[in-house]
Amino acid sequence: MQLAMKNLNRTILGGMASALLLSGSVLCNFGAQADVSYSKIGVWSVAYLEMGNLNGCRAAAQFPDQTVFQMAHIQIGTDKGWIIFISNPRWNAWIGKRKELRLQLVTDWPTTKPWPYTFSISGDSKILSTTDASVEFMNSVADASKVEIKDDNGALWTTVDMKDSAAAAIQTVMNCVREHPPKPPEPETTISGTGFFVLGGCGCLNRISASISGATAGVRPPRGKAAS
Repeated sequence: MQLAMKNLNRTILGGMASALLLSGSVLCNFGAQADVSYSKIGVWSVAYLEMGNLNGCRAAAQFPDQTVFQMAHIQIGTDKGWIIFISNPRWNAWIGKRKELRLQLVTDWPTTKPWPYTFSISGDSKILSTTDASVEFMNSVADASKVEIKDDNGALWTTVDMKDSAAAAIQTVMNCVREHPPKPPEPETTISGTGFFVLGGCGCLNRISASISGATAGVRPPRGKAAS
Protein backbone atom coordinates (compact mmCIF):
# COMPACT_ATOMS: atom_id res chain seq x y z
CA MET A 1 0.00 0.00 0.00
CA GLN A 2 1.29 3.44 -0.93
CA LEU A 3 0.55 5.72 1.99
CA ALA A 4 0.84 9.46 1.39
CA MET A 5 2.28 11.37 4.32
CA LYS A 6 4.34 14.36 5.37
CA ASN A 7 7.44 14.14 7.52
CA LEU A 8 7.46 15.77 10.94
CA ASN A 9 10.04 18.40 11.74
CA ARG A 10 12.89 16.70 13.64
CA THR A 11 12.44 19.03 16.61
CA ILE A 12 8.91 17.72 17.16
CA LEU A 13 10.02 14.13 16.65
CA GLY A 14 12.87 14.67 19.07
CA GLY A 15 10.42 15.93 21.68
CA MET A 16 8.17 12.93 21.13
CA ALA A 17 11.19 10.65 21.40
CA SER A 18 11.99 12.26 24.75
CA ALA A 19 8.42 11.57 25.85
CA LEU A 20 8.79 7.89 25.00
CA LEU A 21 12.28 7.39 26.43
CA LEU A 22 12.72 5.45 29.62
CA SER A 23 13.87 7.49 32.60
CA GLY A 24 14.16 5.72 35.93
CA SER A 25 14.80 8.99 37.78
CA VAL A 26 11.40 10.47 36.94
CA LEU A 27 8.15 9.64 38.72
CA CYS A 28 5.41 9.51 36.10
CA ASN A 29 1.68 9.99 36.43
CA PHE A 30 0.53 7.98 33.44
CA GLY A 31 -3.27 7.95 33.81
CA ALA A 32 -4.84 8.21 30.38
CA GLN A 33 -1.43 8.75 28.81
CA ALA A 34 -0.42 5.11 29.09
CA ASP A 35 -0.11 3.02 25.94
CA VAL A 36 -3.41 1.60 24.72
CA SER A 37 -2.94 -1.90 23.35
CA TYR A 38 -3.98 -2.13 19.70
CA SER A 39 -2.82 -5.51 18.37
CA LYS A 40 -0.37 -8.38 18.74
CA ILE A 41 1.45 -9.35 15.54
CA GLY A 42 3.81 -12.29 16.06
CA VAL A 43 6.52 -11.07 18.45
CA TRP A 44 5.39 -7.45 18.03
CA SER A 45 3.08 -5.59 20.41
CA VAL A 46 1.34 -2.65 18.72
CA ALA A 47 -0.02 0.17 20.88
CA TYR A 48 -1.63 3.57 20.43
CA LEU A 49 0.04 6.62 22.08
CA GLU A 50 -1.37 10.08 22.71
CA MET A 51 -0.24 13.29 24.38
CA GLY A 52 -1.70 16.71 23.72
CA ASN A 53 -1.96 17.23 19.97
CA LEU A 54 0.69 14.57 19.31
CA ASN A 55 -0.38 10.98 18.76
CA GLY A 56 0.72 7.86 16.98
CA CYS A 57 1.31 4.13 17.22
CA ARG A 58 4.30 1.93 17.86
CA ALA A 59 5.34 -1.69 17.41
CA ALA A 60 7.73 -3.12 20.01
CA ALA A 61 9.43 -6.50 20.24
CA GLN A 62 11.85 -8.01 22.73
CA PHE A 63 14.26 -10.59 21.30
CA PRO A 64 15.95 -13.56 23.04
CA ASP A 65 19.17 -11.62 23.70
CA GLN A 66 17.10 -8.92 25.53
CA THR A 67 17.31 -6.43 22.65
CA VAL A 68 14.16 -4.31 22.44
CA PHE A 69 13.41 -2.83 19.00
CA GLN A 70 10.59 -0.28 18.65
CA MET A 71 9.17 1.46 15.59
CA ALA A 72 6.93 4.47 16.35
CA HIS A 73 4.91 6.36 13.75
CA ILE A 74 4.05 9.80 15.18
CA GLN A 75 1.72 12.44 13.78
CA ILE A 76 0.59 15.99 14.39
CA GLY A 77 -1.99 17.37 12.01
CA THR A 78 -1.21 16.04 8.54
CA ASP A 79 2.50 15.57 9.30
CA LYS A 80 3.96 12.19 10.20
CA GLY A 81 7.38 10.73 11.01
CA TRP A 82 9.10 7.57 12.23
CA ILE A 83 11.15 7.13 15.40
CA ILE A 84 13.28 4.04 16.11
CA PHE A 85 14.08 3.01 19.71
CA ILE A 86 16.58 0.29 20.61
CA SER A 87 17.89 -0.98 23.95
CA ASN A 88 19.68 -3.90 25.58
CA PRO A 89 21.02 -4.09 29.16
CA ARG A 90 24.35 -5.37 27.80
CA TRP A 91 24.90 -2.06 26.00
CA ASN A 92 24.62 0.17 29.07
CA ALA A 93 28.35 0.10 29.83
CA TRP A 94 29.17 0.99 26.20
CA ILE A 95 26.70 3.85 26.22
CA GLY A 96 28.11 5.27 29.45
CA LYS A 97 27.55 9.00 29.92
CA ARG A 98 27.27 9.85 26.24
CA LYS A 99 24.45 12.04 24.98
CA GLU A 100 24.42 10.59 21.48
CA LEU A 101 25.94 7.72 19.55
CA ARG A 102 26.49 6.96 15.87
CA LEU A 103 25.23 3.51 14.88
CA GLN A 104 24.50 1.64 11.68
CA LEU A 105 21.26 -0.28 11.14
CA VAL A 106 22.05 -2.78 8.38
CA THR A 107 19.22 -4.30 6.33
CA ASP A 108 19.62 -7.16 3.84
CA TRP A 109 17.02 -6.34 1.16
CA PRO A 110 17.22 -5.76 -1.76
CA THR A 111 20.96 -5.70 -1.02
CA THR A 112 22.92 -5.39 2.23
CA LYS A 113 22.83 -1.71 3.10
CA PRO A 114 24.05 0.16 6.21
CA TRP A 115 21.83 3.02 7.36
CA PRO A 116 23.99 5.33 9.54
CA TYR A 117 22.01 7.25 12.16
CA THR A 118 22.78 9.41 15.15
CA PHE A 119 20.97 8.06 18.23
CA SER A 120 20.04 10.18 21.21
CA ILE A 121 20.40 8.55 24.62
CA SER A 122 17.85 8.58 27.43
CA GLY A 123 18.65 10.26 30.74
CA ASP A 124 19.26 6.91 32.42
CA SER A 125 21.59 5.80 29.57
CA LYS A 126 19.44 2.77 28.71
CA ILE A 127 17.49 3.58 25.54
CA LEU A 128 18.70 4.95 22.21
CA SER A 129 16.41 6.72 19.76
CA THR A 130 16.70 8.24 16.30
CA THR A 131 14.20 10.54 14.63
CA ASP A 132 16.06 10.29 11.30
CA ALA A 133 14.42 7.03 10.13
CA SER A 134 13.45 7.57 6.51
CA VAL A 135 10.56 6.03 4.61
CA GLU A 136 13.17 4.22 2.49
CA PHE A 137 14.63 2.68 5.64
CA MET A 138 11.20 1.57 6.87
CA ASN A 139 10.51 -0.01 3.47
CA SER A 140 13.83 -1.84 3.73
CA VAL A 141 13.00 -3.08 7.24
CA ALA A 142 9.62 -4.33 6.01
CA ASP A 143 11.36 -6.44 3.37
CA ALA A 144 14.41 -7.47 5.41
CA SER A 145 14.96 -10.87 7.03
CA LYS A 146 17.11 -9.21 9.71
CA VAL A 147 18.51 -5.91 10.94
CA GLU A 148 22.07 -5.80 12.19
CA ILE A 149 22.95 -3.13 14.73
CA LYS A 150 26.58 -2.04 14.42
CA ASP A 151 28.68 0.74 15.83
CA ASP A 152 30.22 3.39 13.60
CA ASN A 153 33.33 1.23 13.14
CA GLY A 154 31.29 -1.72 11.89
CA ALA A 155 31.50 -3.85 15.06
CA LEU A 156 28.33 -5.94 15.45
CA TRP A 157 26.24 -5.25 18.56
CA THR A 158 23.39 -7.61 17.74
CA THR A 159 21.14 -8.98 15.00
CA VAL A 160 17.34 -8.85 15.27
CA ASP A 161 15.13 -11.21 13.28
CA MET A 162 12.63 -9.38 11.03
CA LYS A 163 11.40 -12.24 8.88
CA ASP A 164 8.71 -13.39 11.32
CA SER A 165 6.28 -10.45 11.28
CA ALA A 166 8.05 -7.09 10.96
CA ALA A 167 6.32 -6.21 7.68
CA ALA A 168 2.91 -6.99 9.15
CA ALA A 169 3.79 -5.00 12.28
CA ILE A 170 4.74 -1.92 10.22
CA GLN A 171 1.52 -2.21 8.23
CA THR A 172 -0.47 -2.55 11.47
CA VAL A 173 1.21 0.56 12.90
CA MET A 174 0.18 2.52 9.80
CA ASN A 175 -3.37 1.14 10.05
CA CYS A 176 -3.47 2.14 13.72
CA VAL A 177 -2.36 5.70 12.88
CA ARG A 178 -4.94 5.92 10.11
CA GLU A 179 -7.68 4.83 12.52
CA HIS A 180 -6.73 7.51 15.06
CA PRO A 181 -7.04 10.89 13.31
CA PRO A 182 -4.80 13.62 14.71
CA LYS A 183 -5.99 16.85 16.22
CA PRO A 184 -5.58 19.90 13.98
CA PRO A 185 -1.99 21.17 14.37
CA GLU A 186 -1.09 24.68 15.42
CA PRO A 187 1.71 26.65 13.69
CA GLU A 188 3.56 27.03 17.03
CA THR A 189 3.12 24.43 19.76
CA THR A 190 4.40 24.28 23.33
CA ILE A 191 3.95 20.96 25.09
CA SER A 192 4.79 19.81 28.59
CA GLY A 193 3.76 16.81 30.67
CA THR A 194 4.56 13.28 31.70
CA GLY A 195 5.40 10.29 29.54
CA PHE A 196 4.30 6.94 28.21
CA PHE A 197 5.02 3.35 29.14
CA VAL A 198 7.85 1.88 27.07
CA LEU A 199 7.74 -1.86 27.63
CA GLY A 200 7.20 -1.41 31.36
CA GLY A 201 9.32 1.72 31.78
CA CYS A 202 8.32 5.36 31.99
CA GLY A 203 9.49 8.46 30.26
CA CYS A 204 9.52 12.19 30.73
CA LEU A 205 8.55 14.89 28.26
CA ASN A 206 10.68 18.01 28.34
CA ARG A 207 9.09 21.30 27.36
CA ILE A 208 9.13 21.64 23.60
CA SER A 209 8.59 24.61 21.31
CA ALA A 210 8.40 23.50 17.71
CA SER A 211 7.14 24.48 14.28
CA ILE A 212 6.05 22.01 11.64
CA SER A 213 7.36 21.56 8.13
CA GLY A 214 7.53 18.53 5.87
CA ALA A 215 7.45 16.93 2.47
CA THR A 216 5.38 14.12 1.03
CA ALA A 217 6.61 10.56 1.27
CA GLY A 218 5.15 7.07 1.56
CA VAL A 219 5.68 3.59 2.85
CA ARG A 220 4.92 0.99 0.23
CA PRO A 221 3.74 -2.56 0.85
CA PRO A 222 6.42 -5.20 1.51
CA ARG A 223 7.55 -7.28 -1.46
CA GLY A 224 5.09 -9.97 -2.33
CA LYS A 225 2.17 -8.00 -0.89
CA ALA A 226 -0.57 -6.57 -3.06
CA ALA A 227 -1.09 -2.81 -2.89
CA SER A 228 -4.48 -1.63 -1.78
